[in-house]
Amino acid sequence: TIKVVDAAGQPVPNAKVHVAQQRHLFRFGSAVPAVMLAAAQGPDADRFRAQVERFYNTVTLENDLKWHDLRPGEQAMIDKALEWCRQRGIQVRGHNLVWGSFQYLPKSVQVLDKEPLLAAIDQRVDDTVARYRGRCYLWDVVNEAATNTEVWNKVGWEAFADVYRHAHAADPNALLCYNDYGILTDNPGHRANVAKRIHYLIDHKAPLDVLGIQGHMGTPLVPIDRVLALLDEWAAFGKRLEITEFDVGCAD
Repeated sequence: TIKVVDAAGQPVPNAKVHVAQQRHLFRFGSAVPAVMLAAAQGPDADRFRAQVERFYNTVTLENDLKWHDLRPGEQAMIDKALEWCRQRGIQVRGHNLVWGSFQYLPKSVQVLDKEPLLAAIDQRVDDTVARYRGRCYLWDVVNEAATNTEVWNKVGWEAFADVYRHAHAADPNALLCYNDYGILTDNPGHRANVAKRIHYLIDHKAPLDVLGIQGHMGTPLVPIDRVLALLDEWAAFGKRLEITEFDVGCAD
């Protein structure tokens, strides 16, 4: 609501007000490697950064924040990329803290027994979220637990909800997300498994704010009215929805 008044505080009749949108509230994002924001040089890198700044208000640092053994200098590069985004008002999704398959764990963690593995998971969540506190507006806390179950089967499914509590304690202002695929396709068995994981988090009072819906689309494409109906199904959980990995792969 805009009120136009004169120096005496009286309404100005027939005042003309011009409003120009400065920024989208809707999130337009992309996966962006940290090296392209922080270190890459040359005309292609310059154009890449210009296009990111022009088109997006949100980015995911592609693979940089996944759980892996950091190489020398990689942490500094991530910090520089995050600062590049901050200076331009571009928000960053943290992807991801824990992926429940051993192949997505650092080699040093893959060989651990139950209790040491659980401790490593807790430390990963605590340290990572705390380090980037205030710099990631959201974390994909767990990725694809409907099908990647090895880790949770080993440490116990109660840890699946506990990692959300650890993340919330490390950054109470960050939104916490569960991310999975196959939601916008007619695969009722898989969707039922994803829904089971979401119900588990809700039933165990995990601090879950957002449902990340991967949007990998192939042929035949799901009709848009069916996509909207599927989104309505997930909206019924009462959480925010974000399309997190949208791409369209079509033959020829």
